[in-house]
Amino acid sequence: MKQRYRELCRQGMPIPLYLQDWWLDAVCGFDEWMAFVLEEEGTVSGVMPCYMPVPGHISMPPFTQFLGSYSFIGINEDSTTSFRTHRRVHDMLRSMLPPHKSFMVQYSKDFTDWLPYYWQGYSQTTRYTYRIDLSPGIDVVRMAIRPDAMKKIRKAERDGLRCTSATVDDLLRLCRISMSRQEAKGFAVETLQRLAEVAIERHAGEIVGCEDSEGRLLAAVFLAHDHNTAYTIASGQIREGQGRNAGAFALYEAIWRACEMEGIHTFDFEGSMLEGVEGFFRSFGGIQTPYFRLSKGRIGLYGRLRRKWRAFHDTGQQKQV
Repeated sequence: MKQRYRELCRQGMPIPLYLQDWWLDAVCGFDEWMAFVLEEEGTVSGVMPCYMPVPGHISMPPFTQFLGSYSFIGINEDSTTSFRTHRRVHDMLRSMLPPHKSFMVQYSKDFTDWLPYYWQGYSQTTRYTYRIDLSPGIDVVRMAIRPDAMKKIRKAERDGLRCTSATVDDLLRLCRISMSRQEAKGFAVETLQRLAEVAIERHAGEIVGCEDSEGRLLAAVFLAHDHNTAYTIASGQIREGQGRNAGAFALYEAIWRACEMEGIHTFDFEGSMLEGVEGFFRSFGGIQTPYFRLSKGRIGLYGRLRRKWRAFHDTGQQKQV
């Protein structure tokens, strides 16, 4: 069934970025994920990839906002029929999952009916991302940016900062600086490197950089996109001196570039639940958008240690397909 899923990804099905096979190869490892396809009367009704880093435990890979089941039908039906159709598709996909001791998966914002999971003993936690509607154009998008964010952007312009394209090595270096400053642990450097490289190679991603007048790179934003949405996946910056406003300037440039992409009508900041970060995203006009994390069961100590070891040591070797 995984091969069939790869075929669907290559055939141009409207599969979201995080559910693409090349994305899953990069963040999970070639052999560490599985996929289920629901086909009815020759039509693909839905899909459900999942990540099982430890046998019997379904979880989320790094740099991935959502996975879970995804329905392709019911969009053009009336609301009552559509609701029933989506519920049936999601229920059938859930029934395909292998036996598991624990489950922790975040679903797309389009998944709003978790009641059948509740009946089966699952718990739900609401998480938030922030999104901008790009369809009105950059002028309207710019008007929604709050004065405090525009002040940073204008200050960066006055200081002579300019935006450019950056390399994967630039991104990793600046992300390490940001992670060190925040004393963050578990930053999967090799996973991010693989992900950025394959996204750029497939013309599904780019790295926006911000440099000073002397050409010193101060900030970088990794932007990836599918057929209709652009996502900020990772970013880093130097906060000293002129670098204080470089992150805002690079993010503004990323939004502008997303507006210029054909077919892209939404910019997703990819989070965040962190108090300081979510305020920063809202200052750019981001609209708070909920999505669900569903969970059931608990992973044991051995499983937790093994999952952490696999994530932090980036053991998944990639194959070219």
